[in-house]
Amino acid sequence: MYRASLDRPLLLALLLIAVPAAAALAAPATPTATTTTTKPAKPTAPAAAAPAKDAKPSVAQRMRPNGPVTVTATSVDWAKNGLMVYTGDVKLSSDTLNLDGDRLELEQLGDGQYKAKVTGAPAHLQHMGGEPDAQGEADPPVTARGKTLIYDSKNGIADVIGDARVTRGEDEITGQTIHYNVNERRIQAVGGSGGQVRIVIQPNSKNVDAPAPKPPAAKTTQP
Repeated sequence: MYRASLDRPLLLALLLIAVPAAAALAAPATPTATTTTTKPAKPTAPAAAAPAKDAKPSVAQRMRPNGPVTVTATSVDWAKNGLMVYTGDVKLSSDTLNLDGDRLELEQLGDGQYKAKVTGAPAHLQHMGGEPDAQGEADPPVTARGKTLIYDSKNGIADVIGDARVTRGEDEITGQTIHYNVNERRIQAVGGSGGQVRIVIQPNSKNVDAPAPKPPAAKTTQP
């Protein structure tokens, strides 16, 4: 019978290779660590604070004309295009703003808004003052007069044109054209044709020092 024979050095080399390989096959597999990344939750925005029930409206909100508008006149011509022309002792009244003159052209703009053009000799505007604040200070009433008044309720602007004069409390401003922002109670004036704007500001009576009392007259002694 034929028997294969191996040299001793070669046999030892094969054993050295086979033993580690067998050990590696028999060794249990080492588990692999797995890392799971979780996206951090998005921060929740804080809830908006509910408005205080007793919060008072701003001066601009209180002074903005609201509610129904009443117009009185001697006669009216109501055209098909929505333009109404009033003549004779015309008065336009709302809760905080009043206009009057000889003639009124009233154009309805939709959504309850309107544009009024009042002419007169002169035409007048009256805007009521505000209520006193916590410091006891109140927004003074505003009056205006001119040959023409144009008021647009949509943007809250009143234009006083021709010999215009506007007073705010005791202060006065005159010019050819004056723009009055009814909602913000802001006044802008233009002299026109090289003319100048004239402003008269009265001192605040609270800041005016009272005259010093007169010293008492010296008493004379009869000898």
